[in-house]
Amino acid sequence: MKRWIVAPLKEVRGTVRVPGDKSISHRALILGGIARGESVVTGLSNGEDVLSTSEVLQALGVSISWDGLTARVQGVGLGGFQTPLRDLDCGNSGTTMRLMVGLLASQEGLETRLVGDASLSGRPMERVLAPLRLRGARVSAEGASGRPPIHIQGARLQGWDHRLEVASAQVKSCLLLAGLQSEGATSV
Repeated sequence: MKRWIVAPLKEVRGTVRVPGDKSISHRALILGGIARGESVVTGLSNGEDVLSTSEVLQALGVSISWDGLTARVQGVGLGGFQTPLRDLDCGNSGTTMRLMVGLLASQEGLETRLVGDASLSGRPMERVLAPLRLRGARVSAEGASGRPPIHIQGARLQGWDHRLEVASAQVKSCLLLAGLQSEGATSV
């Protein structure tokens, strides 16, 4: 099993070339959004789920322009998100919701609410919420049994060593994104 350790960052820099993979596309847009300055990401998936991630990031103040399968992302840096004027609509994308919960949980002072369509609102989110709460996150599900909408009050989280009970790229990414601004190292 691979082990990843993430320490707090001041900036993210580099060039990434990705295929039109939905999973990678979500993560590339998010990393571009928390980088400072412009990221150009080519070969993105343009499916509805990835577009949900793009729209959520834009509602947080990230400028994203699309030209086919290429996105120009004007990142705001870690901690640079603006308070959204409305709920953040994840559409039908569980990946958008689970990854953004981790990222937003560590945004001190930022209050957000993640919503989704009827299908997404029936999916459990406790597998990402529970480990975040253990590290100081102020996250709560408004739906029964840990289902969306999800309310998030950004807080300073403590770094941690987390062992996944079940292999999940979404849970792993959620926790690593939360770890980027946590105090101390985070490993998954």
